[in-house]
Amino acid sequence: MAGVHGHTAATIEQLTIADAAQIAQRLLGQKITAASVGVKDPKRVGAWKSGDAKPQSIQQRTRLLALGAVLVLFEAAFGDDKDLLEGWYLSPNPNLRDRSPLEAIREDDGRAAIAAVRLLAA
Repeated sequence: MAGVHGHTAATIEQLTIADAAQIAQRLLGQKITAASVGVKDPKRVGAWKSGDAKPQSIQQRTRLLALGAVLVLFEAAFGDDKDLLEGWYLSPNPNLRDRSPLEAIREDDGRAAIAAVRLLAA
């Protein structure tokens, strides 16, 4: 996949680790991406984006791919409005039992975060 621009909900299952890291770094930055995945060093995100490394654990890989899916869906619905995204992503959400989407992903509830962005876009 040449990148994530233009991807739709139909292609989120085709995201690679590098794709997910690319869109996450572009829209949220390395610090928020690292916090979402549960790694301490934000520079790891750059290594994932370049394909030089992958998250060490299956949990971290799953979180990154869920984050990528959330971001592809958000961008398809709202464009690349980073302020809107950050406000939504970091705020408590009633559809996530008052957790933020970041907290849901970090707590391995990526499916709920994906459902929340779909509800937002509906």
